[in-house]
Amino acid sequence: MADSLAPQHSLRLRTGRLAPWFDADCRAARRGCRRLERRYRRTLDAEHRRLWVDAVRQRFRLYRTKKESYWLSRLEQDGRSLPQLWRSLSSLLGRDSDTTGATGHSADGFAKFFAGKIDDVRTATAGHPTPPVSNTARSTMSTFQPCTQSDVRRIIMSSPAKSCLLDPVPTFIVRETVDVLLPFITSMVNASLSVTTRMMMR
Repeated sequence: MADSLAPQHSLRLRTGRLAPWFDADCRAARRGCRRLERRYRRTLDAEHRRLWVDAVRQRFRLYRTKKESYWLSRLEQDGRSLPQLWRSLSSLLGRDSDTTGATGHSADGFAKFFAGKIDDVRTATAGHPTPPVSNTARSTMSTFQPCTQSDVRRIIMSSPAKSCLLDPVPTFIVRETVDVLLPFITSMVNASLSVTTRMMMR
């Protein structure tokens, strides 16, 4: 009877590596949020929802404080040793994590996927009349105006200092060394615009 009503099956549990700054206070905050969420899901009461939302916001503030204090202490502790400092920066930037082969995606697969979508649209619309176009654009843009160093510097300094694991250099480092990197960044921007212009002219 047990085998028929509750047959045995395998489960795959994925346990992610916790952040180094995740301590007992963070666990208690997360456990409290889950408890409040379960109570709200059970009662659907507005007051219980408010308590749950407040707890989630407080948890994220705690996470941010723990994360900042941990990395600041690591940098202060390892600042006297350059090898230790570089290891800490590599961990902070996520360069010590192996991201190669994490998924089955590839450039060829990405191109094949969108080529397949285009072929499906063409197949589905084959034989249908062309939709009427009432308004068409009369202006064209065949060239881009090259950017100046002052324009690029203004954009960099006015942009939010946000970064992700794919960035080769964090944004705050780019902003701190913008005067040194500015000629190279400006050249890359103008080179990208020139390549785009040539593709548009084809």
